Amino acid sequence: MRRQETETSALNREAVIQAALEMLDTVGIDGLSMRALADHLGVKAASLYWHLRDKEQLLEMVAETLLDRVEVPTSPVGWRPQVAATCESLAQLLRDHRAGAGVVLGNLLAVQRSRLTHELTRTLRLAGLEDAEGASFALVVEAAASASTSPAATLLPRPGEVMTLAIDSGSWRVMVRAAPPGTVDVATSAGGGGAPSIDVRPGGLVVVHNRRGGNRGAVELSPDYTWYIKVHGGTWNTVLDLSGLRLSGIEMDSGSGNITCTLPAPAGAVPIRVNSGIVNVTFHRPRNTAVHAAVSSGSVKVRLDDRTIKAMASDVHWDTPGALRSDDRYDVTVYSGCVRVTMDASAPAVPRPPRPDAPHEGGEPLPRRTDQGVNLILDGIEKRLSDLQIRGGLPAST
Repeated sequence: MRRQETETSALNREAVIQAALEMLDTVGIDGLSMRALADHLGVKAASLYWHLRDKEQLLEMVAETLLDRVEVPTSPVGWRPQVAATCESLAQLLRDHRAGAGVVLGNLLAVQRSRLTHELTRTLRLAGLEDAEGASFALVVEAAASASTSPAATLLPRPGEVMTLAIDSGSWRVMVRAAPPGTVDVATSAGGGGAPSIDVRPGGLVVVHNRRGGNRGAVELSPDYTWYIKVHGGTWNTVLDLSGLRLSGIEMDSGSGNITCTLPAPAGAVPIRVNSGIVNVTFHRPRNTAVHAAVSSGSVKVRLDDRTIKAMASDVHWDTPGALRSDDRYDVTVYSGCVRVTMDASAPAVPRPPRPDAPHEGGEPLPRRTDQGVNLILDGIEKRLSDLQIRGGLPAST
């Protein structure tokens, strides 16, 4: 109890929200969970529930925080330039955060009561608009939608951005590997009719389904992106040959089993989470790769290089030489209830792909601008104010 109280006092809502936003930028909405957030903060999951109810409330708080970061400027002079600049600032902010638009659009009550909506309402009301509150709400939603539907932000992610590969529940005999260099598609299913099906969705999410269990084909991932791998529960006989890829993390849900994972050399501290109840998972890493592992009590038959533990009576921490001083390492967490978890250094040494910060051929991406929907709303507001002015209900506006 004392440890939980210490963790709780060390946390505050601002720290929790900032950590959630950092995780959303990396793993997206689907990759965010209360347990993963607690691990990111270095606390027990129970400590988070002193500050928030559940993931739904967490996303609502993140939406409020994002909206609060946008101010209505006092210049240029005139209500329309001020409102247009505000909408563009919001759209740009949400483009800069991978899941920002989805979080805001999924929490419209937060939009309605946000300080930003109230400030826009005040600006439009001073201009003479009667239904200023409804117009402000529509403008904020449209600006967020423009960020969500921007081709460069969703359908055509830029090289170097983080993509999430999610192997769907019920899939078995899924094989994943790196695509050849120069591949155009983010992810492809190679191998004909027996290969897994893939669904590339907005927001950097690739979902894999394979309920046929065929031994043909594989999912090939473009090495031009950084990948977060999530294996959902209820999957079986999964082969992840991730050599030649750049990883931001791996998560394996409870109820999955028979997973073989060949790792590349890490770039930065890369988390690997093996959740409770997983049976038979093997990691092969390249020789001299740094690893810090934390294994919870209750796991059975764990092998870390030459160290074999038949039954975990207490938590165990294990490090390769110099792991905690290494900037590039795997941080492995094995939760209680796992059976047969192995980590060895038998993977081949494959050159790490260069970080593709530059866009593909064609030069710099075109400057993005707010969707035309915002301008249509502003045109409608301007016409209503003009009609009122003609009827003598308003003074001439700037």
